[in-house]
Amino acid sequence: MPMDFNYTVEPEDHPVYHVLVMCPEARKIKDKHHEYKKPPASEKRQPCRVCLDAIGDWLSEVKA
Repeated sequence: MPMDFNYTVEPEDHPVYHVLVMCPEARKIKDKHHEYKKPPASEKRQPCRVCLDAIGDWLSEVKA
């Protein structure tokens, strides 16, 4: 499961960052608005719910 920080520079109502390279939500971000780095702490972004759910599913499979 490749992981990396990325986010959009476009304004968002609830700013998030993605940790999964193949997150379906992250893949919707246009190239010109995509940043491939950890977001600044001052932006107070939350982790993407889709990324967190995918990680949780993966961990539950590993534990089984």
